[in-house]
Amino acid sequence: MSNKRYAKIKSFIRENYKFLLFIVACQIFFLFPLPFVIDAPGGLLPVSDRVQVEDGTSSQGSFNLAYVKEIQANISTYLVSLINKDWDLIEQEEVKYDHETMKDAETRSKLLLKQGQQNATIVAYTYAKKQVDLQDPHFYVAYLDESVNSDIQIGDELLEFNHQKITEYEEIAQKVEQTKLGEEVTLTIQREQEEKEITIPIQKIDGEKRLGLLLIPIYDLKTDPTIKFTFHDSESGSSGGLMTALEIYDRLMEEDLTKGKTIVGTGTIDAEGNVGEISGVKYKLKGAVKEKADLFFVPEGENYEEAKKVAKEKGYEIELVPVKTFDEAVEYLKNME
Repeated sequence: MSNKRYAKIKSFIRENYKFLLFIVACQIFFLFPLPFVIDAPGGLLPVSDRVQVEDGTSSQGSFNLAYVKEIQANISTYLVSLINKDWDLIEQEEVKYDHETMKDAETRSKLLLKQGQQNATIVAYTYAKKQVDLQDPHFYVAYLDESVNSDIQIGDELLEFNHQKITEYEEIAQKVEQTKLGEEVTLTIQREQEEKEITIPIQKIDGEKRLGLLLIPIYDLKTDPTIKFTFHDSESGSSGGLMTALEIYDRLMEEDLTKGKTIVGTGTIDAEGNVGEISGVKYKLKGAVKEKADLFFVPEGENYEEAKKVAKEKGYEIELVPVKTFDEAVEYLKNME
């Protein structure tokens, strides 16, 4: 029986091989990757799906992250982007620096997500008058100046400077300042669980002595009550900082800040509670409207002006709320009817 089936398959391939080769060629052609990414409206992600606070209170409504759907461009998606007004074709150089790879940009984006979680926790716990202590700092390389000639990589953790352990962020700048221009220093770094020693010269950049590295400090946080983040490996970026802080704060307080509404927003947050602007606000707004959100928090300034313009052009009735600080967002929610 199997021999007959095998013979039929061979006969079919022999009789239709030109057509089959054409199908394969079309697949290869249309799926051929291009040096672009496509940004498109995404959806909503309830922050409660990614944040758990021990013995946290519950709410009738929800805080949600709005995200941008990023699609790797190929010939097929490129053609669709030409007719789909909600899809924007973006060159890869716009999402990374010229001397970087896409992997570098992705690694930095994951570090920014961790920093955003850290800042959101500090702000929410401090505002709620709950315990939050910063312990055991870790310093990660998030950017390399194009002039850096060294084996150091984005994502490396800096452990020692000239064989001296780094315990404070300010120590790094102090040690650089104490080193002669052009002198090489030894950095002990950790990369994928392996320690390495790397030499790098002190350079003059923008008129100052520098290593040519941008470091992001990530601390081990001790909180009471405890908190746990469960973001997926595919998720990254700092634009969810404000909404993450609001979700945490809402879980720490008895008052239900949502008042039964679907609240969406975007914006970075620093450890002092300042809200920063982001990219892709129009896609996030479109996603919020699609999911019938009640209001949309947006950083004051260019982001708000862009969102207001899109809302007017599209006839959106969603409530746009511009904010500069975490405090402003909380006060708005407390006074919301």
